[in-house]
Amino acid sequence: MNFNIYVPEELNKELLALSKTSKKTRNTLIREAIEVYLTQQHRHHWPDAVLDFEGLGQGAVRFESFRSDEKSAFKSLF
Repeated sequence: MNFNIYVPEELNKELLALSKTSKKTRNTLIREAIEVYLTQQHRHHWPDAVLDFEGLGQGAVRFESFRSDEKSAFKSLF
């Protein structure tokens, strides 16, 4: 698919310079940049395993229950 975008002159200069040094076309660099951006954006979403998690079940000891023990152990250091 082809489409047009506006690129400010300064950005275009940097893109042309990178194109020469990397021996890649501007279109290739732009396409690669979009792929990297979309990959990074996708990482900010919780994976399905986390979203589908329904808890530990009955009888499981919650980690929060150990916090008072940690506080007293920490205070004893000082």
